[in-house]
Amino acid sequence: MPKVYTHALGCKISYCDNREAEELLCAIGWTLTKNAKEADLFLLTACTVTQKADADLRKLARQLKKQNPGADLWIYGCWANVAEKHEPFPEPALVIKGKAELEKAIGKLSCDAPKETSLERNRLFVKVQDGCDRFCAYCIVPFARGVPKSMPYSEILSRVKKAREEGIKECVLSGIHIASWKEDGKDIADLCAALLKDTDLPRLRVSSLDVTGASEKLRKLMIEEPRLMPHLHIPLQSGSDRVLKLMNRPLSRAQLMESMEAFLEEVPRMMLSTDIIVGFPGETEEDFQETLSFVGKISFGKVHYFPYSPRPGTAAAKRVKDFVPDGVKKEREERLRKAAEEAAKICRAPFQGQTFKVLTENKTKDGILGFTENYLRVCTRKELTENEIYELTIDGTETKFIAQ
Repeated sequence: MPKVYTHALGCKISYCDNREAEELLCAIGWTLTKNAKEADLFLLTACTVTQKADADLRKLARQLKKQNPGADLWIYGCWANVAEKHEPFPEPALVIKGKAELEKAIGKLSCDAPKETSLERNRLFVKVQDGCDRFCAYCIVPFARGVPKSMPYSEILSRVKKAREEGIKECVLSGIHIASWKEDGKDIADLCAALLKDTDLPRLRVSSLDVTGASEKLRKLMIEEPRLMPHLHIPLQSGSDRVLKLMNRPLSRAQLMESMEAFLEEVPRMMLSTDIIVGFPGETEEDFQETLSFVGKISFGKVHYFPYSPRPGTAAAKRVKDFVPDGVKKEREERLRKAAEEAAKICRAPFQGQTFKVLTENKTKDGILGFTENYLRVCTRKELTENEIYELTIDGTETKFIAQ
């Protein structure tokens, strides 16, 4: 059987697209492998949000081709969709733009009878929406993904039911801008309610959600329905109104704060995580201080932070005279790292000694890993089975929180 080595770089949508590609390949008889030396094909599904993402892709491609020069290399995902905006790729590669091109490329491969796949069995990212028309000043994604498109409920429901048949215990609703999901007047909160009603899925989770989708309706559903996990990833990007305006973000600091505080105050065991860009063009020390104070007030369980990097074709990339010096960005990033670590400690502190339902994942030398309902990472030394839900008490010794 031919073998494919796949890897997703970047956001959860990259993982969704990568999984979709894996399923298409496995359906025609290819098998998945984690051994680069035995692969006939490398499929890299890549993000393009930052320069680091581009660098990571190029580095991985070089490493893989060095281990196995004879394997073909395919590049898929957001990076491929705007490939013409990048420097030429250093390795010979087939750049695949969109699912139609992917299906066409796979159709040309040699294949045998379909067989069982070896996809992950505990959590599935379900893409419910694609595309974005927000055009935030730093973001190339609208050019890579096009206008918002909602997946039909019937298709989403079928995907979740199939996942349950395969033993999946948690589905994560993902998309480029899932707050824009619509069908017959229904929104993302209605989608969650319908999936919980129409399936026996033990755990449903919503991934990165613009604050416009973090509605009162979703909040009430989270309070009433224990199978809807009490965690949201709401991108902040900056805690400064001035910088949010420069970013072309249609939200204010007050709106973000009000929504986040409502979830934390009303939803039992609620946890929030976020994204923050450090050193956006024009960001002053005062602006950055407002971001630090926001992190201090909300106490995020996890802050994904990264320095601003210009993306060709975006509005912010043209503001060269306003670029923040690299040294200043690095110093601010370090201060944010410390603030984020302190926020995470404050977030976890009230949960010490409490009992959670933990979905176990992979085993390591230190124990088996898993996530609580509110998406706090746990490691336990108990002898447990992977892909099961256990009630575990966070005692700080046998079972404890670990940094994410």
